[in-house]
Amino acid sequence: MKYLGSYFKYLFVCTSILSFAGLQSTVAQELDEAAIIASVFQRIDSIDSVKERIVELQSEANYIYDFVPFTKIFLDSAMAMARRDNLPEDEAKIMLDYMQFYLGRTLFDSATWYYEKAMQMQVLSEKPFIRSDFLGQMATLLKKQGDSKGAIDFFLQALLILEAPAYQNNQNQDEKLEIERSLCVLHNNLANLYKEIKDFPSANYHYDRAYKLLLDMEEKGLAGTVLMNKGSIYLDREKYDTAYAIQMEAKRLKQEGGASLRSIAMSDLNISSALKGLDRPEEAMKYVNQAIEILRELEIPIGFSDALINRGALLIDEKRYREGISDCEQGFRIAREGQLLDQQKKACDCLYSGYKATGDYRLALQKHELLKTLTDSLRNDENTKYITQLEMQYAFDQEEEKRLLKEEAASLLQSEKDKRSKWALIILSALLASSILAGYLFYRNFQIKKKAEQSLSVKNNIISTALQDKELLLREIHHRVKNNLQVISSLLRLQSKYIEDGAALDAISAGRSRVHSMALLHENLYKDGNLTGIDMQEYFDKLIASLFTTLNIRDEKISLVKEIAPIQLDVDSVVPIGLITNELITNALKHAFTEQDRGILTVKLFEDKDHLHLVVSDNGKGMSVDVFQQKSASFGHRLIKTFAAKLKADLSVSNGNGTTVSFVINDYQKVYE
Repeated sequence: MKYLGSYFKYLFVCTSILSFAGLQSTVAQELDEAAIIASVFQRIDSIDSVKERIVELQSEANYIYDFVPFTKIFLDSAMAMARRDNLPEDEAKIMLDYMQFYLGRTLFDSATWYYEKAMQMQVLSEKPFIRSDFLGQMATLLKKQGDSKGAIDFFLQALLILEAPAYQNNQNQDEKLEIERSLCVLHNNLANLYKEIKDFPSANYHYDRAYKLLLDMEEKGLAGTVLMNKGSIYLDREKYDTAYAIQMEAKRLKQEGGASLRSIAMSDLNISSALKGLDRPEEAMKYVNQAIEILRELEIPIGFSDALINRGALLIDEKRYREGISDCEQGFRIAREGQLLDQQKKACDCLYSGYKATGDYRLALQKHELLKTLTDSLRNDENTKYITQLEMQYAFDQEEEKRLLKEEAASLLQSEKDKRSKWALIILSALLASSILAGYLFYRNFQIKKKAEQSLSVKNNIISTALQDKELLLREIHHRVKNNLQVISSLLRLQSKYIEDGAALDAISAGRSRVHSMALLHENLYKDGNLTGIDMQEYFDKLIASLFTTLNIRDEKISLVKEIAPIQLDVDSVVPIGLITNELITNALKHAFTEQDRGILTVKLFEDKDHLHLVVSDNGKGMSVDVFQQKSASFGHRLIKTFAAKLKADLSVSNGNGTTVSFVINDYQKVYE
């Protein structure tokens, strides 16, 4: 039972997304690591039982010293004992310690290695609650890497193991207690993740489950951690009165429960944020200073960064600009090293205000531009989380359908399906309308830019500033068009999950491929300096590589020969050429090589005597030379003919050791840098 208590506490604090456990108050001072190690091993030598020695070493590494670097020697010694005496359950738990040790240092590859190694052990099949702990740790790893969907999936797998009635009823009292404690960990971490993707009802549900279980077990310190996490929802929603009351109660529970200094510091940080929102700066400064002192001593980079930025914002509000800018710059550096986008954005916002107030407009502008970039990145993350929520909703709906079928509620099931389809069509229509509007704006601004360039020599001094603004707007439009096309591609992929008909799935896949070829065009325009022309070598490289990846074509199956001249073409020429090439390559990869093991695909683009030549050939089984003239031609063939007419191109098809499709393009426009 002694082991269960310490094991649960380290597991709870180390797997929590906010990671609130730490050293005891006596460890906040300067430590002599060598003396600590010698003292621990001297005490271990006096213990007769090997299992008790292992438990003591684990407790020292995780709960007492919170996996600081020197504690790895404790884990190494414990693992040697477990392997020497053939104790597989203890070996598995030590591997979980290793996983948490490397996870705390953001060494994700090492943490993943221990996870994969442990999942092959027989003991994880015999002890499902240990398997559940590993699943929970993997969920935390995925969350730290930004994979919210994968994290939730692993958390739910862990919950299914622990909540299975057949499993719970077959456990002894000690294991049932350990299961309840592991459930607290999972509910708290699930709640943190749901809060991050702004699913507040689900977050509150799991916080309340964890909080009630902890109070029933009289774990006040850990109950305070859960309550603090729940209170941060009100901070995010700017309900500062409620947030302050909850955070003070959470700190009281932690103090009564003997929580660590690190955990108390995180409460002080949240209390300071609530007081700042309530316009009580002196009290806010007191709490944030307390947090900074502790987090600096314990060398906790994530919390220390947030605390410095909070204090910097308070100092700037008090017009103590130099001190505030210093804190924010230091907090920004730590956040950048840890790749913490939210904290970088928060620091840039404060620094912009500070530099602007001190008259340093160059640095203020620099921070403002970086703030815009970070905001755009976070907005893209939010779009990804929104798509994740749609996918999660689809999975939950599948389970709901099974339940409704068992209850013979066919009419309700049909109603739910109709409702989902309706909402999917509404969302898709809205996104399509947004893309059309963005395309119109792009075309309109493109024409404006061309007219402006014609009169540039006469009005150069007047237009120079305006032209920079237009180019910035044009770049933003290309970026948004590319983003919208990517969202449409994602929605088509989601919609394909509802479709069972093979022909319909092929049509959806072909549509996604065409959308992607246009998205690549706008991505090149956004990233390159030339906003009106496309480098055809780079564009064809990306387009062909994408098609090979999408169709899962291996190099040993089909060899690629590219002869693309270094030509830059304008947008109106590239769109039809790109879609024609997309169709021809896709057809060749799908159909040309079905009767042979290896093949060669050749793509050429070159200019000769004021004509642009596009040639796509293969050494496959060949196709009819009049395929483009047949009335029953496929949609893709009709698309090729339509775009060939737009380019005023002469189309020819020949068979001879495969198929060669050639275009002699007469109407095209080059762009010169």
